Amino acid sequence: LWVSWKPSNAEKFILQVGQFKPLWSYEWGLSSNTMPVFERGQFVNQFVPDRSIGVLAAFDFDPWKFALSGFNGNLDDGAGSDDNGFFIFNAGYDLRTRLDGWDELFWRIDYLHNAGSEQFSGDKAYRNGISTSLSGKKGPWGGAIDFMFIDGLEKGENAFGLTILPTYELVPEKLELALRYTFSNADRDVLLLKNRYEQEVAGLEDGEGNEYHAIYGGLNWFIHGQRLKVMTGVEYSTMDSNSGGDFDGWTFFSGVRVWF
Repeated sequence: LWVSWKPSNAEKFILQVGQFKPLWSYEWGLSSNTMPVFERGQFVNQFVPDRSIGVLAAFDFDPWKFALSGFNGNLDDGAGSDDNGFFIFNAGYDLRTRLDGWDELFWRIDYLHNAGSEQFSGDKAYRNGISTSLSGKKGPWGGAIDFMFIDGLEKGENAFGLTILPTYELVPEKLELALRYTFSNADRDVLLLKNRYEQEVAGLEDGEGNEYHAIYGGLNWFIHGQRLKVMTGVEYSTMDSNSGGDFDGWTFFSGVRVWF
C-alpha cells in the first residue's frame, strides 16, 4: 500500500508514502506489464533493492526532474525496525528541449547509498550504487542504454553492469522486435546466475562468477495493446568464474502477458 499526494497549488511536486519500488536503474524502473523482454537482466536481478516502506518527494522543474527518497529497507519488520535503511537521489533531463525530432529522449542518473539496510546483505551487499541511463523513441525505433556501478562489496570490491535495449515496430502498434545485450563484471566471484531460469539448471543453484554476458532477441504481438500480448524470445548467456563454475546456456521464452 502506498499513497501519493499532489498539492493543487503545486502541480509539479509529488509526495509519496508507503511501500513501493525504489527508483534505481532504468531497467528496474520498467513495469513488468510493459517491458519488451521476458525477464530483467542479471545485474538488475541481483543488485536492485526490492519494494520497501519509504517516503519519496519528486520535483519537476521542466526540463529538469528531481526526486529524493528514503527507505526503511527491512524485509521482515517494516517500519518498526531499527534498520538503518537506504537513500536514493534521482535527477533527469528531457533532452527534447535540445534535440528536435525525437518523440521521447530522456537522460537520468540515480545515486543510492546504503546506510546498513537488511536489503543489502549476503550476495548483494554494497554501500553505494550509481546508475545512469539514456532512453528514447523516434518513429518505429525505441530503446535505452543503462550503465550501473556499485562499490563497497563485502570485501571492498566493485562491480558494474551494462544494458543495451533497442526495440523496433515491425508493424505499428501490432508487432515489435525487441533485442537486449547485458554485461556484468565484478572484481571476484560474486555474480549469480538468474534465478529464473538459469539457476534451475541442475547443480548450478549456487554458481558464482566474475563476468556475465547475455544476448536476447524476441517478438511481441500486441493483441490489445500492452494489456494483452503474446511474447516469445530466446537468450544466450555465459558466465566466467575463477573457481571453475563457468556457464553457457540457452533459454527459450514463450507466453501471454495480460493485465487490467
